[in-house]
Amino acid sequence: MDLVEKRIRAKNGDIAIYSITRKDSISNILFIHGLGESSQKYFDFAKKIYEKKFSIYLMDLKGHGNSYGKIGDTSPREEILENIHLVVEDIQKDSGGNIQIVGHSMGGNVLVDYLSSKNLPKVTSAVFCSPWIILQKKFRKTQKFLIWFLNVFNPKFIFSRKILKKDEISRFNHDLISARAVRDSNLVEEKLKNKLDIDIPTLIIQGMGDRLCNPRGSRLLASRILNSKYIELELLPHNAILFDTDKIVDLITDWAISV
Repeated sequence: MDLVEKRIRAKNGDIAIYSITRKDSISNILFIHGLGESSQKYFDFAKKIYEKKFSIYLMDLKGHGNSYGKIGDTSPREEILENIHLVVEDIQKDSGGNIQIVGHSMGGNVLVDYLSSKNLPKVTSAVFCSPWIILQKKFRKTQKFLIWFLNVFNPKFIFSRKILKKDEISRFNHDLISARAVRDSNLVEEKLKNKLDIDIPTLIIQGMGDRLCNPRGSRLLASRILNSKYIELELLPHNAILFDTDKIVDLITDWAISV
């Protein structure tokens, strides 16, 4: 049971997507990974989704994995949303069935904007796993000024979070992010000052041992979506998907069936 890799042509390069499909599929699930990752990190997770009788698709975001773009430059946001649009359309052509999108961390951040857009194809339901809404470590005033300055004069400037050594960094595992990607991601919290125009069933899953994304962000997100359900998982870390895969797979697939 191997995942099939496919390339979709976007405006500025190729998007890499991976899938395992089945004829008796209940529906389709599209997974969007977080910052500094790639779809390959979630292949075992994908296989477990498949075993639950779902077709599963994963996409590498721009600047990650086998997709195009400068490493870490997951921006501008409009381009990222258009890329998701292309993948959703390709899944619809391929299967014709319902689609549930799952976004983890930065993937969840991007998903807020995708679901809020009125000009992009609708999906049946959504799941956020520890989404980047409010970070545990807030930006200092000097950092905010630097981000603003770079977005004016050099928006493609790449920051390192200094988690990995230089020889450990690759397109599949890195700690890099562009100034404009930081700006785009931070704007999502501002958007949550008001109710979101998201009208599909939405599940928000938050690990309470998350040291990267503050659970307050997930609670805020749940409060801004009319048809949402919020679940807190005690002690689970930021990437609960890899820490307790079976639990997260059950939550995601049960949600897809229930809606």
